[in-house]
Amino acid sequence: MKKRILFIVGMHRSGTSLAANWLHACGLDLGNELIGATFSNVKGHFEDLDFVEFHVKLLRFNNNNLYAKLNEPMTTNEYHEAKAKSLVYLRNLLSSQWGVKQPRITLFLPLWRKVLPLARYLIPFRHYKQVVFSLWNREYKKLAIKNQGNDELIKTLQHDFLAKKEEICNNYLSMWIRHNQEVLEHLSHLETDRKLLVEVKDFVANDKAIFDRLTEKWEFELNYVPLASIYEPKLMHQEEIGTLNTNLHRLAEETYQALKEQAKISGIF
Repeated sequence: MKKRILFIVGMHRSGTSLAANWLHACGLDLGNELIGATFSNVKGHFEDLDFVEFHVKLLRFNNNNLYAKLNEPMTTNEYHEAKAKSLVYLRNLLSSQWGVKQPRITLFLPLWRKVLPLARYLIPFRHYKQVVFSLWNREYKKLAIKNQGNDELIKTLQHDFLAKKEEICNNYLSMWIRHNQEVLEHLSHLETDRKLLVEVKDFVANDKAIFDRLTEKWEFELNYVPLASIYEPKLMHQEEIGTLNTNLHRLAEETYQALKEQAKISGIF
């Protein structure tokens, strides 16, 4: 039986959870054990725990973490390839069509091109200033949540965090650039029919066109649920961060424009 496999990947805080939430509601199998809601993702992450743990280990193998920045090479070996194949084997045993949502995959796309050369990719992207603000806001709030009941410690930690705001935000910007440069490189290896790149602000207005691509061209068997019935604008902050490093800002803007151009080529507009 022909397997239909969809990867939902992209930079963190860029709409991958929104896309996964919607497609899960439409009937796409995203895994047996999904990571649930947190304060920063109140509707859930929709991430298969097996895939999360695998990619966390890949980051550790590379002496890295969630916040990989520019020029930090990522490598894998034969064991990782075999492990990836075992994850696919299990999912294929359980379903003829399935998807996986995992932003960390974005740093290991060459591995997945090798393991699943015919997989399809839905890739949301979002303006870098909004992503940087979203990451900043999440981590600032996390300081209070992790240290509930210790007001003095929270005050100190948040004060120190604010004092380093420019440095931290530039690190987040480097992270955004790195992930989306990986996306652009990945897209260059895929046939047009295997990729769909959509700016998150265009998702709601074009959800039916996206759904039709998945069901008519990619042959996923899904039931249409309007994205508007799931999407809550207040959960997708539109605020933008202020001053950023000039060189990084320039590179981010070039990357963002390249994404927009690729969206025209691979997208539904």
